[in-house]
Amino acid sequence: MTMQPEHVSDRTAENAMARVSGWKLNRLRSRTLALTAMVAAALSCAAAPALAQARQKFNFAVTFPLTGIAASQGETASKAVKIALQEINDHDYIGGVELVPFILDSEAKPDIGVRALEQAITVNGAGYVITGYSSVSAAQAPIAERSRVVLVNVGGASPVLSNLSPWFFNAIPLTHLQIPILLEEIIEVQHKKSVALLFRDDDLGRGIRSLFGASAQALGGKLVAEESYLPGTNDFRRQLARIRAGSPDMVYIAGVATEIGSIIGQAASLGLTPLWTSYGAYNHKATIELGKQAADGGIYTNPANFGANLKTLPRYEQMLSAWRTAYGSTSDLDYIAGQIYLGVYLLADTLKTLKSSGKALTPENIRDAMRTTKYETVTGPMTFDKHQDALTSIAIYRLEKSEFKPYKVYSSDDVSAINARVVKQ
Repeated sequence: MTMQPEHVSDRTAENAMARVSGWKLNRLRSRTLALTAMVAAALSCAAAPALAQARQKFNFAVTFPLTGIAASQGETASKAVKIALQEINDHDYIGGVELVPFILDSEAKPDIGVRALEQAITVNGAGYVITGYSSVSAAQAPIAERSRVVLVNVGGASPVLSNLSPWFFNAIPLTHLQIPILLEEIIEVQHKKSVALLFRDDDLGRGIRSLFGASAQALGGKLVAEESYLPGTNDFRRQLARIRAGSPDMVYIAGVATEIGSIIGQAASLGLTPLWTSYGAYNHKATIELGKQAADGGIYTNPANFGANLKTLPRYEQMLSAWRTAYGSTSDLDYIAGQIYLGVYLLADTLKTLKSSGKALTPENIRDAMRTTKYETVTGPMTFDKHQDALTSIAIYRLEKSEFKPYKVYSSDDVSAINARVVKQ
């Protein structure tokens, strides 16, 4: 999975909307029309006209960055939507229902994300919306609840997203579930006791900070340094020099994907070469390009696309095969692509369940079905807990010779057990 999963600010939806009250809707349309049209055209070419006319249409949307610092993630997301819908629509997977996508630009910013969600609901008639980035998701959640539309976060990992709204689901294990898994490996298995945290001063970073030190202490470790930086920072050497003074065995980076490689590269120039760790944002080409050799050996947690034997899970293998067929290679298939693909299939599987039981395909019924359905996904079995947070497997991955490889997988039961032990201590 990691995408530049996070951005900036924990502004409320109301403040975000006030700041963009004069923002023109046609600006958003112009940025998203080309990709939406590309996906729709590609799908319609292969569909049988008679079948398409006979099927009920269900509109859904994806709000993701198509421009700005994280634009490459929007391109990957669009490609994932395309291959998922080729499988679903071309093969009538749901049974008499055709999914119609609308891909809208959030720029990875809360205010723009709110506006994109407004368009998805009021203009495109979407009853189900896939989103990402913690601050964007937090700003959008009140809009979805007020409009009674299902909003599914597939990329934002901040603990603040837990139990956010009855209409909001986290289809990714949040970092409050991932961090104890990583720290157990570092402290108890690898016996690296002194740890440090470098975090982005936004929803994600502050959420991780709230639990990182206590979790390390509960497992027998010691937090020897903690530094923050503002969104938009390019020079991290001041913070890194302070961290170096603590001589940590491990440093956890709670930032966005394009920052991680820069941080590691600058740290190497200062002689700081600890074990680097993070969440899924580590899985990005910028980590390799900017961190270079110093990034090799770094580890991170992410939803697992592999079983306990490290064999690729069936639905993820299906996605890999489809990606190779459509795009020639999987070199640009990152974890965000997998998460977007997962989000589309959550909708398809939920509609399939409702269709088979004779229930109307309404947002209310989708929400209620998602609370009780057990899904088979690219990350294995998935259910949602009482807070509507995903319970699924988590893997620890390592960067080895410019390749991201899994080396340990934890089932959802393992994840629950380790987290319960950390909380108890």
